[in-house]
Amino acid sequence: MGATTLETDSASFNGTISGSSVTLTFSHGFGSTLSGQLDGKTLRLSVPQADGTIQVETYQPGRTDEYNSAVQVVQASAAQLEQQAASNASVASEESAASAAAAAAQQQAASDQQAEQRALASLEQDTNFDQQLSSLSADVKQTQVDLDHTRSDAKAGGGDNCVNASSVVYNDAASTVYNDAASSLSNDAIQLSIQFATAQTDIDNVQSAEQLGADGVAADASSAGSVDAAKSAIAAAKATANADIDKVNEAVAAAYKVANSIATGPCAGTGPGDPPDPMAHI
Repeated sequence: MGATTLETDSASFNGTISGSSVTLTFSHGFGSTLSGQLDGKTLRLSVPQADGTIQVETYQPGRTDEYNSAVQVVQASAAQLEQQAASNASVASEESAASAAAAAAQQQAASDQQAEQRALASLEQDTNFDQQLSSLSADVKQTQVDLDHTRSDAKAGGGDNCVNASSVVYNDAASTVYNDAASSLSNDAIQLSIQFATAQTDIDNVQSAEQLGADGVAADASSAGSVDAAKSAIAAAKATANADIDKVNEAVAAAYKVANSIATGPCAGTGPGDPPDPMAHI
């Protein structure tokens, strides 16, 4: 805002004097023509008012000190108005800033609440491990079926030219049962591990809702309980999955043992040999 400045203005007029009677004609201002009386240095003009009445205005020559005093009064008034305008502008600016800050805080709080609700919904969904655990359970059952088939084939012994030992039972153990662990079970365990990681991310997102407190908004009352339930679900699912992994590892070792048991005598050396390293826990 610029500083207040004072400017002078003037207007020309024409006048006639007849004795003490005066007639003044203005180009603008009081009216087109005013009449009055001049008594020495005192001029009295009859000035029409807006309501139609006439009011007598008295004028006298001004002194320099009076003029300067009047200028000071006007300057003081202008300075006061300028100061008031600056104060009003400052208050308006502060109010605008406060309003913007409040709106931003409200928007942030709403955003935090929405993020928390999304995280809670995701956490509930991602800690349902039924599908992956069902797949692991099916892997265990299939491995047991294949182990039983290996045992059944092994009842025929080494077979003619050791074909049963070197091919049939060998493949039962080193291919079918082995792949139950190395392929089916391994892939399903990987998928479950990925889901565990996703659930942990959801937990982190829910816990980050503590930011709500800093934004002046209370976190969802169910957050803590949801996190605890999720951690328990993950722990239980891991325990179940690792138990299934142990069962399949045992089945693989048993299948190799069966295959090696008929690779003796004339069929010695036709078995699969030592079983592979067991699959690690999740």
